[in-house]
Amino acid sequence: MADYREISQDYAQGGIKAVVLLNGGASVAVLSQISKLPMMAASIAWAMAFWDIGLVAGALTWLFGFMSARYVDKHEREGIGGHLDASNKLMNAGLVAIVISLLLFVAGGAILGIGFSEAYPGNTHAAIP
Repeated sequence: MADYREISQDYAQGGIKAVVLLNGGASVAVLSQISKLPMMAASIAWAMAFWDIGLVAGALTWLFGFMSARYVDKHEREGIGGHLDASNKLMNAGLVAIVISLLLFVAGGAILGIGFSEAYPGNTHAAIP
């Protein structure tokens, strides 16, 4: 029989790794090309800010997950108190942090896309220099 607790933990870990990789990877990718895009400094700065905040939200997800698991352990040891309620609140905070991290990744990409369209107006089919 499947251990659903272990399966959900694996999915949670995968989600945390995904948002950290998306936001961190986007930041590194743009930084590696920044010298070629000086006319887009404001867009790059805003996109980087969103991705960096998304990276922090992803890291906070790990913290919320760790604390949630500790409250479950505490409930199993003591069997009293509101430990499961605390665990559920932390789990929900982790879910919110994941969603915020994903939204920040999308927002950073959208800001960068808008910056490209403003820096290179009318250049819809040709390669950007």
